[in-house]
Amino acid sequence: MKVNVGEKNKSVFHTFYFQLSDKFCFNMQKPGYIIMIDVQFIGMMKQLAGCPGFDTQARTVAELLKEIKSLYGADAGKKAKMSHIIINGESAGSYRVRLHEGDKVQIIPVCGGG
Repeated sequence: MKVNVGEKNKSVFHTFYFQLSDKFCFNMQKPGYIIMIDVQFIGMMKQLAGCPGFDTQARTVAELLKEIKSLYGADAGKKAKMSHIIINGESAGSYRVRLHEGDKVQIIPVCGGG
């Protein structure tokens, strides 16, 4: 559920994102930033984070990974670093890739077996 605090304040980004799951997941937009990225967790990442995703203002993939570790713990951060990171349907390829307003990011854990 997204809750906007006053439509007039939208440009200042007083938006809160709340989602109830095993853990309480939220992110608050910071004033002065103009980007909003939608992050989706796939597979095991959903279980580690305790929610299907969140919104972020990270400017790069590296910042996004740091935010995941900070919000959801070391295990989720480690798994995210070892995962495929897909931005708008294409592989990120590098932690230095810049994120832009409206990007859709998917964190897909690598599976192996034999």
